[in-house]
Amino acid sequence: MKVEDGKVDRESELYYYLKDRVLRARQGELSPHLDRLDFRVYRLQASHHVFKVVEKKSGIAFLIKSYAGDRADDEVKCRRFQRELENVHLFERFGVDGAGHRIAVPFFVDPERFLIAYPFFEGKELGHYIKRAVLNGKEKTLKHKLSALADFLHFLHRHVAAEGIEISHIVRLFIAKVKSAERASLIDGNTARQAQCLIERWVELPILRDAHKCLIHGDATPSNFLFEGDHVAVIDLENITWGDRSYDLGMVAGELKHQCMMHSGNRFAAEGYIGHFYWEYSRRCNDPYKTFKVLTAKNPFYMAYTEFRIAGNEWLAWDHRKWLTFEGMECLKALHRDGWSS
Repeated sequence: MKVEDGKVDRESELYYYLKDRVLRARQGELSPHLDRLDFRVYRLQASHHVFKVVEKKSGIAFLIKSYAGDRADDEVKCRRFQRELENVHLFERFGVDGAGHRIAVPFFVDPERFLIAYPFFEGKELGHYIKRAVLNGKEKTLKHKLSALADFLHFLHRHVAAEGIEISHIVRLFIAKVKSAERASLIDGNTARQAQCLIERWVELPILRDAHKCLIHGDATPSNFLFEGDHVAVIDLENITWGDRSYDLGMVAGELKHQCMMHSGNRFAAEGYIGHFYWEYSRRCNDPYKTFKVLTAKNPFYMAYTEFRIAGNEWLAWDHRKWLTFEGMECLKALHRDGWSS
């Protein structure tokens, strides 16, 4: 069964699946007279397998996440599917769904099709506010949403494990992204070797190693957060894990850099928003100024990883992907500019 954008044909397998199986769990919301439903499917921005589904007559809206279309065997799909469900329970166990923020909890699960249905929260994605800030001068609105996101991430990161950070995993991922960029001719061989050397120098720094694990989102991209006033609704829990909070923060910073450049053509357009986001996070900590100093010192490493990660998206314009790898290298070179490598 294929899930794709557009109006759902009433004779299709997807129509009867949505009508007779997914909505069965929400039958009380449907009028008994609505025997011919009108489903519309919308793929969420920057997502391969998360869709918003709207039944136009009743107005019911929900999200479905389907792993069935992944280019992986059933064992891998099952593992990812189970991990997401486990992360939902992890959030519930730690009471993360609090402080006014909302976590999407499934109302329908199909382990045979690797499909999960979540309630849909009204609100706009972070990317919507980034675009409006750049194109329509809505800077205050974006900063307001970044403050809300900082509040949610700080609330999430308060759940700390006793063990220290294990940096080798992110190093493997980072080097893999660099090699992928070289294979795609986004960077040449000399730049790839320089990047790997800089990554190795970064991870020698105590500042990257001297931290405790905390609960992190693991995929803090704009499409995974919806905003309702001052509150955040989180809609994708697949990559929840234990790690360095700077991973989440650096990903938000990297996405801001990417999207502001994409909409404005100005590589410096995101700087004020990144600084605002880090300060809003830091001021919620016990020692705001020390926290801000430490987190912004670590930011270039995790932001560089994010830029290389985004550059791997083949649907982006070639020149923009090249620019992302350039920015990633500039972040890595901050190691020398700040004098930490001596």
